[in-house]
Amino acid sequence: MYMSGPFQALLDAHEGFDESLLQHQEAMVRGDLKSARDLIAELQAELHAHIRHEEERLLPLLEERGGWGRIGEPRYYREEHAKIQATVAALVEATNGLDTSDPSLHRDIALLIGREQSFRSLLEHHDERERKGLFPDLARVTTPEEQAGLLGKP
Repeated sequence: MYMSGPFQALLDAHEGFDESLLQHQEAMVRGDLKSARDLIAELQAELHAHIRHEEERLLPLLEERGGWGRIGEPRYYREEHAKIQATVAALVEATNGLDTSDPSLHRDIALLIGREQSFRSLLEHHDERERKGLFPDLARVTTPEEQAGLLGKP
């Protein structure tokens, strides 16, 4: 398992995604829908940028060099990325649809938080796959200089 190393900064971002989701949920529970909307939109943007970096910088290099393990075929990451992006888009839409004048607001928030738990599980599964597959595979097929370059902006 990939515990630390040259790609740790990318894994640290995963923990930030979880924290952002919790802050969004806390804002909903407080009834601060403006903050909840802002926070879920920020999470969506952060996920999009992170995924774009992986798909434009990391996965093409891994595909070019080969050498991925059983759980790390690049198409699996792309499939999960698509699911993550579709799910967070639906959560943004659902959050934007919350209405303080609706008598079912609190129930709607509770149901949305329930939906977000399955999203959290998806993010955790993806993190685990990258820890066990993507980052160890990349570490095997790249030099330290290349690894440092992969962390930079495209």
